[in-house]
Amino acid sequence: MIVRSAIVALAVTATATSEALAFDPSPPGARIYTLADFPEPQPPLGWPQRALDDEVEGHVKVRCQVGEAGHLAGCVIMSENPFGYGFGEMTVRSILLKGKVEGPPEPGVWLNLNFEFQF
Repeated sequence: MIVRSAIVALAVTATATSEALAFDPSPPGARIYTLADFPEPQPPLGWPQRALDDEVEGHVKVRCQVGEAGHLAGCVIMSENPFGYGFGEMTVRSILLKGKVEGPPEPGVWLNLNFEFQF
């Protein structure tokens, strides 16, 4: 399974685990982000500005639900390290705006995704 996203900043990589879940295994009370959470205008996609200014690298784990036509419909930030630099929201916004699953799984399935922000 390939997940493509338009996070193009310095060296950002994303890998989807082979784990596709038919149910939402998110922690109780976790926020599920959708496109409605990111009204225009927004800063460009890529590296969060504060992290770029401070030359900080980061790692984000998200869980996203596959929607129609392979687009990702909702995402939960499972972990973000270091916290407070905007890596989580930048990742989710990028995935929701540009991410698409090629091939299986079917709509409704949840995917675990890992993103590394590295110089």
